[in-house]
Amino acid sequence: IQDVITTKQLTHLAGNPISFVSCSTNPTDEEKNTILELKQAWLTKNMEVALFESYKMEKTTGDTAFCGYLDENKEFGWRTFGYANGETLFPSYDAMTGKLSRFARRYTSDGQLKVDVWDNTYFYSYISDNGEWKEASAKVKHGFSRIPIAYKRNDIGACWSLVQDAIDKYEIAISQLCESNKAYAFRVMFIKGDDVDIQPDANGVPSVIVG
Repeated sequence: IQDVITTKQLTHLAGNPISFVSCSTNPTDEEKNTILELKQAWLTKNMEVALFESYKMEKTTGDTAFCGYLDENKEFGWRTFGYANGETLFPSYDAMTGKLSRFARRYTSDGQLKVDVWDNTYFYSYISDNGEWKEASAKVKHGFSRIPIAYKRNDIGACWSLVQDAIDKYEIAISQLCESNKAYAFRVMFIKGDDVDIQPDANGVPSVIVG
């Protein structure tokens, strides 16, 4: 049932591709070229896949993060983080503006606990050594004008959380029905006669014939 709910919501969210529309009533040639370049880059970088992965992570585990990066050739790339990947996410927000100012991702790699951190300028990492955190890599500039992380958290948790109690009751009812059918719906022995009584055991399964 959880899968059905998730699939339905993902279909509504990501069933159609993102469309780009210029807000200008009389766009210039430069604005038209910018829109075209944005559309092409969106397709080239598989941003629809990035959106779908982020949607699915948030719908199934309650939070997700999209991370942009520039490789050694200054080419843009992206990653998605979430609990389904074995990662715990820690956003930190500016007290005055409420904007994301620092972000940490904790995970296990090669049997060691690690933390990656992004802020508005740098990226750096720490590693746990016998319970003590040590710097695993020096600070390096990530190349963006601000923190390249988009974080989304759903306070209710997974998308089916509000109806989890109803799902549990439904599954219990179906299970009880199946057990009842196993005992009564497919009999292989027929008994005829007067004063014949079938007595169940403590689990409700017929076990004694009294006649």
